[in-house]
Amino acid sequence: MYEELHRLNVAMVVVDPAGGPTPTAPTIGTTNWAGGLAAMDHLISLGHRRIGVIAGPRTLIGSRARLDGYRAGIEAGGLAFEDELVYEGDFYHESGFAGANAFLALHDPPTAIAAASDMGRWPPAPFSG
Repeated sequence: MYEELHRLNVAMVVVDPAGGPTPTAPTIGTTNWAGGLAAMDHLISLGHRRIGVIAGPRTLIGSRARLDGYRAGIEAGGLAFEDELVYEGDFYHESGFAGANAFLALHDPPTAIAAASDMGRWPPAPFSG
C-alpha cells in the first residue's frame, strides 16, 4: 500500500505505526511509554501496590513501549515488577476479559488493572444516544 501511494505521489504521514516506522513514509509516534508510566503513577498515588496490566501483543512496538512504561512506573513507585501481573492480550475486549479473569483467579489478585487499550470492536458501533 505504501509503495502504491508513493508511486502516485500521494502525500501521507503514518500515525503510530503498528509494526514500527516504514522507510517510505514519515511517521508520528504516540506517547506509549509515557502513558504507561503516567497510568502507574496515578494508580500508585491512589494507594495501589499490586497492579496488573493487560498488555498488547509484544510483537508491536507500541505494546512494548506501553509495557516498558508500566514497568518503569512500577519500579519508580518502589514496587517489584512481577511477571504474573502481566497478561498479553490483543487490544480487544475478549482478551481484556480473559486477562481480568486470570488476575482475579490469582491467590493474591491485583487491586488495580491497567489495560493497554479498550478497542472493543472496529469499526465502533454507531452512537444511539
